[in-house]
Amino acid sequence: MYEAILEDLESAFPTKMVLTAQEICTYLGCEMAVLYNWNKRSNPSRRPPTIKVGKELRYQRRAFARWLVEEQGRG
Repeated sequence: MYEAILEDLESAFPTKMVLTAQEICTYLGCEMAVLYNWNKRSNPSRRPPTIKVGKELRYQRRAFARWLVEEQGRG
């Protein structure tokens, strides 16, 4: 599952290793509010891994794919 998601992300964003919140939402087909709610979860281990760049959050492509697979397994 991880490899399929990572491959899909790589084909959607072939030149980017770090994605913006908007790019993640475009890929998932969800509203920005969904991603922001995930980032505000009370349990830090349930939040997507992020990198802070200035005031913005960014998402490493591989780390986000791994997190997404883990979250799907919890569901």
